[in-house]
Amino acid sequence: MSKKFFFLFSVFLAKGFALAISPVDLEINPAKGQGYYTLINDDRSQKVIAITTKERTIDEDGNSILTPTKDLLIYPKQVVLKAKEKRLVRVIYKCKETVSTEKAYRITFAEQNVDVDFGLDDVGENEKRAGLSFGVRFDGSVYVPPKRAAKANVVVAAYEIKEMDGEKFFTVRLKNTGTIHKHITTKNLELELLQKNEEEKENWLLLSDALLSKYIGNTILLLAGGERKIAIPCRESQIPENVLGVRITE
Repeated sequence: MSKKFFFLFSVFLAKGFALAISPVDLEINPAKGQGYYTLINDDRSQKVIAITTKERTIDEDGNSILTPTKDLLIYPKQVVLKAKEKRLVRVIYKCKETVSTEKAYRITFAEQNVDVDFGLDDVGENEKRAGLSFGVRFDGSVYVPPKRAAKANVVVAAYEIKEMDGEKFFTVRLKNTGTIHKHITTKNLELELLQKNEEEKENWLLLSDALLSKYIGNTILLLAGGERKIAIPCRESQIPENVLGVRITE
């Protein structure tokens, strides 16, 4: 590959893709049965976007589990966006039965493979034109809540100190017993441990934002009925030897 070709190829990649999608999270009112995404191509080149959906659950470690679904109808399922063009994508919830707890889905907008003609005269045909898969994709969430008033309710389901891989960990399980999802930021999460001090008096110890962020990141997403496990090594100075209770405020 010539230096001239490599330089132009690098510039092409560095420019990126000016594609905006709004909103990231879409809530479909079950009474209306549909919602809309807006796709904006702010680039100077045409883009082809394929859209797929899957039902979503989240395990106790925060990993998404995606399964095929026919609950949602996407129109159009493939969008050709011309330069500087804006398009609406309709998401239709097809199920007629009433849900008692919110249903969650993953929606993915993926740019299709593109062929790029670099138009260089001093390179071979194989270098002039290449089929490139840039892997540009955006993941969003679609939620269908119950028709009746719904809310999230995050509680401490269980806690213990257990040994894993030769090291002791304080583990606590948070559970959303409510009927809709809940985003929790570690800045707004107050997790307190009940302990006894040297005088045998009970007091509550508030774990710091920095400690929680270190082991669970900046945010937690709890779907309706979902659980999330938090495991913190007991070697951390904030974890007492004996935990008598745990409470949460968010």
